[in-house]
Amino acid sequence: MKQVLNYTAFLSMMIAIVACKHDNIENLLGPDLNKSGLLCVPDDFTYSEPAIINDSSINFLIAKVDYSVELNHEVTWEFGVIGSGGSQYRKTGFGNVMSIFWEGNTSNAIPFENDDTVNIYYLFNCMDTIWASQLTVENGRNYDAVVVDDFDLGGPVSSWANANGQLAELNISASDSGAAQGNNYLRLIGEDLGLGSYLGQAMASPTVIDFGLTTTAEALYLNSIVRATPNTVLEYRIYENDGDWFSYEKTVDWSGWQTVSIRYDEFSPKVSSDGPEPNEIKQVRITLRSLDPEKGNVANIDFITFSQGSPLEL
Repeated sequence: MKQVLNYTAFLSMMIAIVACKHDNIENLLGPDLNKSGLLCVPDDFTYSEPAIINDSSINFLIAKVDYSVELNHEVTWEFGVIGSGGSQYRKTGFGNVMSIFWEGNTSNAIPFENDDTVNIYYLFNCMDTIWASQLTVENGRNYDAVVVDDFDLGGPVSSWANANGQLAELNISASDSGAAQGNNYLRLIGEDLGLGSYLGQAMASPTVIDFGLTTTAEALYLNSIVRATPNTVLEYRIYENDGDWFSYEKTVDWSGWQTVSIRYDEFSPKVSSDGPEPNEIKQVRITLRSLDPEKGNVANIDFITFSQGSPLEL
């Protein structure tokens, strides 16, 4: 059983309290509480400041953050964590107690990594942000998934091939603009080939792998973390040992990194004799498509995994 660290002492007599307008971090956190249209806190608003603890690091393999702060009014509050690698966690609530339970999960699809330095803050409506402390993540949380490739030499896939050389660029260790997980990600760049939406395809190599999957198609999920240019369509393909293969198209209609999870029985059969069989899966491919192929497209993909029983929760 994981140890629960009581962080009732976590946010007071703080290691470093730096007060600044939370407008200053709006680019990271999005609209702040001052702009929520809610009432500001009363003039006599106060909150308890529990004594500081000695811990300057946390190991999410055996621990979690669990604490509460008492308030003398019911107010809107926010607790947040910003990691040095771009990961963020946010929790908001309303009431006279700010209760925090954080297991190392993320709110923006970028996992907290080992040795990540995180800055912790909390704020109340119309008040300055209170930077509570700085903490080192000794170990990030454990993800119960079979890694296909995290592009940091994790997982059985050792490389990716540019199918027929049709992608304008395939880079399996791109790191110039920040990975979602680890240090590297897969970058696909496509140009109009005159083949409709098709811009090219990346194939996992080696082409035959036993991923050790034992669940049913209704309980198996293919997960990845994705960001891409507008009008990008990613077609995920899964090939099996018996010659069957299945595909699923996902249109990217968001900005930044986002987790994509697809249940295997939701894939469309392209060649299939007896339906999807997870224990027969041998290869993953990713086809780059576009709703506007003349403009070309760029897709970044990270942390490709299979999870059994539920989608991967970051």
